[in-house]
Amino acid sequence: RISSTVTFITSEQATNLRSVTTDISTRDSMTKEGDVNDTKSDAEDPGDGQLAKESLFYPHVFITDDKFTWLPAKLTKPVGIEDNTATVELDIPGDWSKSTVDGETVDRNEIREVNLKDYPDYELPKQNIDRSGKLLAEEDMSDLPNLHEASVLYNLKDRHYRNLPYTRVGDITVAMNPFHWIDGLYSDEKRRFYNDNLIWNAIEKEREMKEKMEAGKGDLQDSFFNKPVDTFAPHVYETSAYAYHDLMTTEQNQSILVSGESGAGKTETVKIVLRHIATIENSISTAACPTEDTGDLEQPEIVSKILKVEPIFEAFGNAVTRHNNNSSRFGKFTSIYLDKKETKRCGFESVYAVTGSSFVTYLLEKTRVVSHGPGERSFHIFYHLLNAPEEFKASVWDGLKDTTQESFSYLGSTEINQIDDRSESQLWEAIQTSLAVIGVEGEKMISLMRALCIVLQLGNLTFSPDPQDAEGSVISSQDELLKLSHLMGIDPSVIENAITKRKVKAGFDWIETKVTAADSKDSCDALAKKIYAQLFAMLKENINESTAPADIDANINSSDHKYGCISMLDLFGFESFKVNRFEQLCINYANERIQHRYVVDNFLSVKDEYEREGIETFDVSDIENSAVLKLLEGRMGVFSILNDECIRPKGNAESFVYKLKTIYKDSYHLVVKNLDRPWEFSIKHFAATVKYDARNFVARNNDQLPKDVLECVCKCTNDIIHSRFETIASERAKQPTGIRRKMGAASATVCTKFRNKIIELMEFLLTSKIRYIRCIKPNENSSPHTTDHLVTMRQLGSAGLVKAVNIAREIYPNSLSHDKVWVRFRCLTRLNIDENLEVKEKVSILLNEQFKDQVSSSGCHNSFYRVGATKVFFKPGQLELIESRRATRKQKAATIINNRAKAYRKKKDFQTLKRGAILVQALARRNKEQTELKKKKDFILAIQCAIRLARARRTLQKKKEDRAATIIQNSQRSRIARKEYTRYKNAADMLLRAMKRKLNRDKFDAALAVVVERARMDERRKKLLSKLANIEKDDLLKECEVLIQYLGDELYDERGHVYEVREKLRKEQEKNAQLRAKNENLEATTEAQKIGTAQLQTQNRNLSLRLSSLNQSKSSLNTSLRDLRRAESTRASEEKKRFALMQNEMSTRIDQLNSSFEQSFQVQDDEVKRLKRKLEVAEKRHKDSISSLKLEHQGIIHQYEEDLSNMLSALEECKSNHESEYSSMKESLMRQIEESEAALCAQQMKNTKNVPKTIDDVDPSVKCRYCGASSDNWKRNPNDQSMKMKVDSKNNDPRSSKVKLEEHRTDSQSSVGSENSVGGKRRSALYRRSSR
Repeated sequence: RISSTVTFITSEQATNLRSVTTDISTRDSMTKEGDVNDTKSDAEDPGDGQLAKESLFYPHVFITDDKFTWLPAKLTKPVGIEDNTATVELDIPGDWSKSTVDGETVDRNEIREVNLKDYPDYELPKQNIDRSGKLLAEEDMSDLPNLHEASVLYNLKDRHYRNLPYTRVGDITVAMNPFHWIDGLYSDEKRRFYNDNLIWNAIEKEREMKEKMEAGKGDLQDSFFNKPVDTFAPHVYETSAYAYHDLMTTEQNQSILVSGESGAGKTETVKIVLRHIATIENSISTAACPTEDTGDLEQPEIVSKILKVEPIFEAFGNAVTRHNNNSSRFGKFTSIYLDKKETKRCGFESVYAVTGSSFVTYLLEKTRVVSHGPGERSFHIFYHLLNAPEEFKASVWDGLKDTTQESFSYLGSTEINQIDDRSESQLWEAIQTSLAVIGVEGEKMISLMRALCIVLQLGNLTFSPDPQDAEGSVISSQDELLKLSHLMGIDPSVIENAITKRKVKAGFDWIETKVTAADSKDSCDALAKKIYAQLFAMLKENINESTAPADIDANINSSDHKYGCISMLDLFGFESFKVNRFEQLCINYANERIQHRYVVDNFLSVKDEYEREGIETFDVSDIENSAVLKLLEGRMGVFSILNDECIRPKGNAESFVYKLKTIYKDSYHLVVKNLDRPWEFSIKHFAATVKYDARNFVARNNDQLPKDVLECVCKCTNDIIHSRFETIASERAKQPTGIRRKMGAASATVCTKFRNKIIELMEFLLTSKIRYIRCIKPNENSSPHTTDHLVTMRQLGSAGLVKAVNIAREIYPNSLSHDKVWVRFRCLTRLNIDENLEVKEKVSILLNEQFKDQVSSSGCHNSFYRVGATKVFFKPGQLELIESRRATRKQKAATIINNRAKAYRKKKDFQTLKRGAILVQALARRNKEQTELKKKKDFILAIQCAIRLARARRTLQKKKEDRAATIIQNSQRSRIARKEYTRYKNAADMLLRAMKRKLNRDKFDAALAVVVERARMDERRKKLLSKLANIEKDDLLKECEVLIQYLGDELYDERGHVYEVREKLRKEQEKNAQLRAKNENLEATTEAQKIGTAQLQTQNRNLSLRLSSLNQSKSSLNTSLRDLRRAESTRASEEKKRFALMQNEMSTRIDQLNSSFEQSFQVQDDEVKRLKRKLEVAEKRHKDSISSLKLEHQGIIHQYEEDLSNMLSALEECKSNHESEYSSMKESLMRQIEESEAALCAQQMKNTKNVPKTIDDVDPSVKCRYCGASSDNWKRNPNDQSMKMKVDSKNNDPRSSKVKLEEHRTDSQSSVGSENSVGGKRRSALYRRSSR
């Protein structure tokens, strides 16, 4: 009912003035029949209420009471001006005991003495009494003559007692919960009545009026006095019908905000509105087209689906509380999407038809999963599941069979087994049907129910201290753990370790620690709450996918689509309990946001216009709450400080409250009391001051599972839980590190997510027209017809209704320009007004004359209107009053003209035509002025839009450029650092591969040479032994054999010694690698010390800046002091004698200021010196630590180099000894072999027939029977090298030598010899084993 601009009214349905310009849509409010006539009669002939208000003695008043807040009473005698007390007698109505909780306790004729100091302006609030002496009960409380808390309370109480739950307060609909269904209140006839009169008929008549006005046949008075004869009582159907009406006429999105505390009927109200909106399109009846019989249309499938999903939210989001058996424990924003559908019915070209819906939820009360108060229950779905058929329970889980709510610790025992007169079994069947609508059936249904069983089974786990470690804990209920393991498909030990142990990262290592039994229980409860929250979110997403249009993202609030939208917000009302926790803070923040939106939409815009017009404005400080929002969500507000405390490793409530009180110690809205505990703080909200208990604020704001628990849950075999928690784990893995990690952690907190959701909601509401429904719970006992005054007044104060109505009554809803008022109503004045005066002065004289006989309660007649700079503003009913006077004047003039025209028709034809021409010209000028005004307004609006658009584009472009530059800089720095890192890494890898290749090549060559050497030595020894076996053995041969055996054994021992030396070398290399790793760690420590040095330097710079600021402050203070001294000395010289005493006092004061300034400067200098000393000590300590680390590092490197050189020298010495021993052994062995061969050949020659005595006597033709060598060769070359070992050396390294042995025995003899050589076989086997 509040409007900033008023011109012609375009709807005959509007029973209150719906003032709009031709480019602004019609208003959406109506009053009952006869408002205009009543206003007119009240203005011309005031009734008893007006007379009583003006009388000196008004006996009917209200007085305060501790139990009933306000009681009706009568003054026993008039109250004097100087009296501070008054004597009253209680005036209790006859139906008091039936309509009031504990009404029997009041003494109806009690005499009381009241202190007038306890009341505003020393005046008792007056009752609204009709002619019969009864209290007035208005449908719109703005119409109450005396508006205050008591009148609002008793107006609502009277209507509630008479089964009239709905009342208007301006644009707000107040709904009192009747606690029983009222016959006919929501019938099809009632729904059709509001649809026909507020939608279809209204749109048709507005269309006719618009055509009439465009044709120039309409008049302003037509819109005032062509009222509908029907009376439109307040109803939620009225609110939803107006929303649909405005959507069709203006194509602007509509929003309905429903608020109230638990038990006030918010959920039922939203359901009623939802059903009404979903069925409006099919309600075009014969009232809109009497010639057509439309009949009842079939309900569309999407509408049926939208209505059927509501039980899912009730089952998973509602619970039994002390206030309500079906209380919603979450906030919900429901959006109904409507699309234009072409139709030719009833003269409408198109209507809006429902095409889908979406739901956004807020702040689910997850703590109710694990705990609830006495007499309360957890969420309904658990009890529905336990009352399902046993066959179904067995198919879900064997352990669920034959269980009751006492079987699970989270549920406990309760006597409630019905919700809204429906049993748990009936509700289970309903929820099954609803889940099937969104596709949750079959295996998916089983998975969902098993997930609920997992939540319940988590509550049955019990924890006790670990017998082996007092600081640890174990799960004492192993049977319950096995059941949980079977449900989740995870090993019991994995579950127990995840809950009772934690992995903590210390440096680069992870350390496993144990947690106490209490912490383990908290982790278990946190997991249960998280699983249930994910199930609720999954169901909400499935509902949105099932009901939302295909081209809309239903999980976000957005107006960027082609559909019309009517949204409903079901949110907790303002809450203030004995103990207020984190949830109350979030709820009250949301209500602060909604209140701010309401004030901006309804009052601040009007106030700005009044200020532009130069009219005295009203005070909105009582309901304007920008300062509270800044305290809550500002840059250093409550939420920001809480997020910082959550990021801090040991954040707690005391630290959070201390920071908050320190930063906002001068804030008016943060109430600091000395008696508050360290974790308590109070905030002055728009409704009341609320004290919060900050304990558990940090834990509830974090809302993150420990990493061990999250990894355990990700292994669950339940499809729903596995997929949801895998998503959570992947999102957590993507969280950044360092400073960005802190920013990411702050954005993941509950308050930040909730704040972002509320801001997103407010941005959506900016694009829509908002209507409000305030739900009130009349009593705590849920009893019909009775009202608890304390409970009701608490909710009225929380909703801020009285303050809003008081301000609304100070508003002038109707306005006309000066020219229009003068042109239109100048015919009413009998004064001779100078035409040369300005239009504003002429209008002021005209209106003063019209309202001179009316006096308002303020004592002045100009309170009925205000003359602004360009417009005249009227209170409700006053514009209608002067319009009626104008109509009467015109009617009288027409009568006189008609009578005279009959006698003087022919004589006055010319004058009549002349007046007609003048009238036509006036109308033409008026239309021209209106057209020009509209063009000017449109032009100005276009210019403003263009300017704003240009500014916004420049701002957006700058932000884009800044962001692009930041991204480019970050990517460039990252690329350079990555390139440098890759280059160093590739170089290191290349060096490492080259070093490894070199070491491996040397090892391989050495090993190959040793193996080849061993093989050849073995083969030669075998052949030699075979050759010796074929000849007769004498003493010399036996000694050779023994010697060969001994040399083989020695060679075997020497090879073992070489293997041990290699092992020692390998160990020394490993030790060398460890030393290199330690060296790298020392380098990393040095880098960390460098970073610390940089941080200390940054702190030093900050302290320097602070010192400079202090010096500047000191210089400014010195300047001020010098100015003060100069002024004082000048003044003292001029008036020395007259002001001697004052001069002495000022000198004393200046001395005191000097001393205080010097003390403050001394304190600041001492603080700066102390900080400097501290910084110097820290820098010195840091430098000492760096130098000590460098010395230690150099010592380690020097020791490492010495150890490495010693090891290499030892290896070289060992190598040289081994080579000398090996060469000597080789030479002796070769010498012995040559001697043996020569002896064998000589013995063979002796055995022949012609034995030569000397070598010269040997026949040249004789050849050796073994090797085939001729005797001539022996004579020419007695030292034949074929009898020796031929060595090809490579780099003079015996380990890599290739040994070649040439034997004089044939292969057959070698094979025979090797078979007969037992010792050779044994040693060859040993060598092969050693080689392997």
